[in-house]
Amino acid sequence: MEIDQINSSNAAAVAELMAAIKPDWWDFEGASQQLLEAEVHAREKGFRNLKYVISSPGLSCHDRPLANYADELRTLTSHGRAHFDYFVDYGFTPAGLIPNCYGNHCHGIIMIKPLV
Repeated sequence: MEIDQINSSNAAAVAELMAAIKPDWWDFEGASQQLLEAEVHAREKGFRNLKYVISSPGLSCHDRPLANYADELRTLTSHGRAHFDYFVDYGFTPAGLIPNCYGNHCHGIIMIKPLV
């Protein structure tokens, strides 16, 4: 899988795709603004963090029961999971676990990016 950074040179194409896939959620202008100004908008609204939940396939905690949550977070590693690696590179940090939320031994990892 290849993950590309959304920036001013490709945001219009992504916004067009978003509007085509879910026109009841986004029009082209709204999608463009959301893609290019998400963090700015969040800061202006007074949000202190961005959050995202990613599933555990490709991570060290996948396909087994979770033990001590603090230890699991401290030792959490990617086994080549590009999606997870992208969010870490973008400034997100694993901050919590949701056990079995995507099925048996398929956990949710709460990712947080501080805005302050």
